[in-house]
Amino acid sequence: MSQNLFQTVPLFERSFFQRIFGQHPDENALIELNNLFATKSIKEITADEVSEIENKLNINLSEEFPLNLEEFFATYLNYCERNKSLDNSQQENLKRLQSVLKLSDETTSHLYQKVGEGIYREAYDKAISDGHITDEKETALKNLETELKLTEEITNQISDVSRHNYVDILFKKIVADGKISPDEWIELNDAAKNLKIDMKIDNKTNSQIERLKLNWQIQNGELPILETGISLQKSEVCYYTTHVDWLEHRTVTRRINYGGPRVRFKIVKGLYYSAGSVAVQRVTADQIQVIDSGTVYLTNKRVIFVGNRKNSNIRLDKILSVVPYSDGVELEKDTGKSPTLRMTNGADILAMMISRLINE
Repeated sequence: MSQNLFQTVPLFERSFFQRIFGQHPDENALIELNNLFATKSIKEITADEVSEIENKLNINLSEEFPLNLEEFFATYLNYCERNKSLDNSQQENLKRLQSVLKLSDETTSHLYQKVGEGIYREAYDKAISDGHITDEKETALKNLETELKLTEEITNQISDVSRHNYVDILFKKIVADGKISPDEWIELNDAAKNLKIDMKIDNKTNSQIERLKLNWQIQNGELPILETGISLQKSEVCYYTTHVDWLEHRTVTRRINYGGPRVRFKIVKGLYYSAGSVAVQRVTADQIQVIDSGTVYLTNKRVIFVGNRKNSNIRLDKILSVVPYSDGVELEKDTGKSPTLRMTNGADILAMMISRLINE
């Protein structure tokens, strides 16, 4: 076949028993057919040559390898379609190839449609690769639709899937780093608008998007300033507040062991004297305990805790590092006890905010 669409391939060697019984590997029939296409043009290939291969290997290609025969036809058709060379000569070649491979009109019609759909899908994906579809691109796609003899229904289905896939992939790419920048959000909305995609966002998804926007803002933008009901210092502003449990590590005694030699003497009835000393061994453990519950306020200067029992505050310059957990944040101080703030949600937000403030 022309243009080196097929390359000659060596045949499989026959096994010991295949040689004894005069048999051949079934796959060799396809290889022989492939090599025929690789060494001759379509005009030179005859149905007799294909029958000769079948007789030689005692096989019926149409029964044993129908899909492979379709693939041979589709390969040549794809070449012609992509190179826009479906002139009368190529049309005759395709008819001849259909006859040689003993393919029905129904089968070849199906292949024409499938090959055309694949070419159109690739062209459409390329056309919207920048997130925009222009009038010029739409005209080119319409011309391709005509050349490939595709129905408008099919091309509309292809374009619908392609456009939605583009927006889905862009969205996943944007949120992959756990945040959404203003520019990324504009890019996504512009692409959806240009490609006529209605981004239906439910309440749950919208909450997640807002969280990702906040993540970006915490790391890169201006932190949101909140109004509070507590007194703040001059030039002090609050960025975050939430209800927390204030936890601290405490050393607790599990049990007390008594030991050591003792000598016991009776003095009077009910009264004894023990000579020697009592050795006391305390068995302790380090545990984290809830000290108080209340509201925490993060400002540009301090972490303020207003509790049910007492109030506390930690200057940001006294915090060495922040250890985030799924349900809390541990503040490692340079001196004194390092508290852990346990909360229902928002631990990641608080941890990011504190980390940014102590690093600035």
